[in-house]
Amino acid sequence: MRNPPFIPVLLSCVLAVAGHAAEAWTSDFPAALRRARSEGKTVLLDFTGSDWCAGCRRSRTKVLEKPEFLAYAAKHLVLVEVDFPERKPQDEALKRQNAELEKRYKVNGYPAFVLVDADGGVLGRHDSLLEDPAEFLRQLDVWRKPAPKPTEPGKPDCVPSR
Repeated sequence: MRNPPFIPVLLSCVLAVAGHAAEAWTSDFPAALRRARSEGKTVLLDFTGSDWCAGCRRSRTKVLEKPEFLAYAAKHLVLVEVDFPERKPQDEALKRQNAELEKRYKVNGYPAFVLVDADGGVLGRHDSLLEDPAEFLRQLDVWRKPAPKPTEPGKPDCVPSR
């Protein structure tokens, strides 16, 4: 029996999205901050146990590899994987960096997602499994909104309507 003609096309699309997803992530936090500063973006840290954490793998497939998330990330985010694998080899410098980030951002379990500004200041965090791409994108938008500017001394915070 021959495969339907759309199967190779579908397979190539799936592989392209998966490849694009892998290319979008870095593990170099200082470089991510520099890039965020130069491009006017924020940095999303994904604290994960990539080769053992079931919730981390589920978050990746349910949200982080979805085209809508990747399109949003390309426009607004620099993506950093902060990985704590059991079997995947890592060099000592990366292990040290990841342990420092885990301590700095007070991460106690995986998966955890921390959105930071270009100076590393926390804008928001999500400390559990991701299930819904649209919901996560809405939350990222809320975190990314700048804080309201304080009013000048002597000026009222609101003006009464007439």
